Amino acid sequence: MVRRARLRIEAINPWSAVRTAFLLGISLAATITVTFTVLYLFLTALGLFDAIDRVLGDVTGTGAVDAGISATLSLPKVLTFSLLIGIFETVVLTALAAVFAFIYNATVPVSGGLEVTLAEDS
Repeated sequence: MVRRARLRIEAINPWSAVRTAFLLGISLAATITVTFTVLYLFLTALGLFDAIDRVLGDVTGTGAVDAGISATLSLPKVLTFSLLIGIFETVVLTALAAVFAFIYNATVPVSGGLEVTLAEDS
């Protein structure tokens, strides 16, 4: 005999949705920052930025480019950019979660909510 449980989500607490989305956004921002930093350090260790500077210097005929990509991309600039992306992503994700919760709560009387059936394996 298989037991089944039918559950219906009739409302989402907007405050809980905002808190959960905010914490998810913070964790994604930390992941983005660490990923950008590791990628920058890896590409710098490979000498990719210096190679791009040399190629640009050869193409333009000016020799070594002083204001090339190595001067433009520094670790503080990469960290600042990744933090700005993380902050923007956190704000947008939190706002979208709040909007989703309000829209879901407004449409539940029409749609009946989300129904989930849980069953155990025999």
